[in-house]
Amino acid sequence: MEALQAVRRTSFENAVVEHCRRNGMGSQHDLGGETLLGAVRGVIAHAGRYGLRREGQIIRFIDLAPMIGVWPGTGTLKLWADEILSDQELAPDLRIALLEHRVRGMQSEEGAA
Repeated sequence: MEALQAVRRTSFENAVVEHCRRNGMGSQHDLGGETLLGAVRGVIAHAGRYGLRREGQIIRFIDLAPMIGVWPGTGTLKLWADEILSDQELAPDLRIALLEHRVRGMQSEEGAA
């Protein structure tokens, strides 16, 4: 059973690496010396600490990672993001939706400036 889980995990990690490549995350952001796979593994582990376990949640979290400070080379986790992610009274999908909403608002403000 563990071998099957390891294969599924590796397959998912590889799919996320390809997702990141398609979205330019390996080239647009400095990885601080890490490989793209290492960066993905680190962000997946970070997501797990906040109870984000489903593949869709993890992919959405990875898409947000550079904006919330969990992607290598982007600094530290933003306080506002940590507050949302740490709120265990909210379902994981709602926490991700709140992060997405906040990031979209920040991007709109930057575009208006």
